[in-house]
Amino acid sequence: MITRRQFLVGSLAFGGLASSAFGKKLDLASMPISEGYGALVADPQKLLDLPKGFSYKVISSLGNSMSDGMHVPD
Repeated sequence: MITRRQFLVGSLAFGGLASSAFGKKLDLASMPISEGYGALVADPQKLLDLPKGFSYKVISSLGNSMSDGMHVPD
């Protein structure tokens, strides 16, 4: 069983290693700039504009009734 101390020490060691790209210093200025996913397409429902080819599904909205009879909170 791993102790909390062992976990924290291991996490810190891995975090330091990962943040330095496994031992190499990151040079962010020389990295290529991403074009991203493209321009956003206006949402006809006016909820969320997304790039072409992306979609979303609303699973609940503020004030809708939940299965327990309560309303969806803020």
